[in-house]
Amino acid sequence: MICGKELIYSEDAQTHMCFFCKKEFTNNIACEHGHYICDECHRADSDQILKVILEASSSTNPIELAREVMAFPAFQLHGPEHHIMVPLVLLTTLKNLGVKITDTQMKNIWLRAKQIPGGSCGIWGACGSAIGTGIALSVLRGLTPLSKESWGQSNRDTGEILQYVGAFGGPRCCKRSTYTSLLAAIKIIERDKVAVFTEEAHEIPKCRDFWRNKQCLKKECPYYPR
Repeated sequence: MICGKELIYSEDAQTHMCFFCKKEFTNNIACEHGHYICDECHRADSDQILKVILEASSSTNPIELAREVMAFPAFQLHGPEHHIMVPLVLLTTLKNLGVKITDTQMKNIWLRAKQIPGGSCGIWGACGSAIGTGIALSVLRGLTPLSKESWGQSNRDTGEILQYVGAFGGPRCCKRSTYTSLLAAIKIIERDKVAVFTEEAHEIPKCRDFWRNKQCLKKECPYYPR
């Protein structure tokens, strides 16, 4: 975002000053020149875009709605924006399908998903888009740490989504994880008889961003255009 150089992912956390807000953070990610952008500054513009699109959307297809959001220039190829976007897109399309979704539930997703840091797929060993999808399911079910059946179900479902994401191997790709998490969530939600998505929502999308991704798996990725 600053100089165009590759990001370096170190094994040990280091102190970096955010290029924009000038606050110091302990993190594992910086570019070759030492530039670092904190999660809040990284997704500032994308947050605004996300709110505008979701409030105006009547889409019932999570994949297409996600692609609409990701098409904006301010939405980066990779980054923590996806961790918030995936669960919000999912609940927005459910609302458009007639499922009762409140403003409080949407707010809870914002607050929870923003806590997932950039690079969590490698640093935590758990993809942020998959965790974000788990947050959506938890909010949808009114889950708390003291819940009984829904507690176990939600943990199993999040694990199932992570299995789908992890099946393709690395390096990371936020677009691949977005598509995979949403397709897995569609299966889970329909299995639970919460809603029935359109036939188009089940289709495997063709990636529009592969040409920007230097680490693209190409033919090894199910979304790579053939």
